[in-house]
Amino acid sequence: MTWTVADLTTTARATSAVPLTAEEQARLKTSLKQRFGRDLALALSVDPGILGGIVVQVGDVVIDGSLAGKLDALQEQLLRGGG
Repeated sequence: MTWTVADLTTTARATSAVPLTAEEQARLKTSLKQRFGRDLALALSVDPGILGGIVVQVGDVVIDGSLAGKLDALQEQLLRGGG
């Protein structure tokens, strides 16, 4: 069997604008288990600069559900003239 670095990753780094409640942490763990097919430990941090939402990194995979990320994407789209 061939192993990759992704197979060895057991931690999801989650950054939110405000601290997550215990219920939000549990929902996040459930969602990540469905997405990645295994239980992941959460390493939580708070960064008010993301404005809202959450950014999750598992190995090389980054899921940017932050308000700042959405605003950046919208700005890029508008600057390209694709509004």
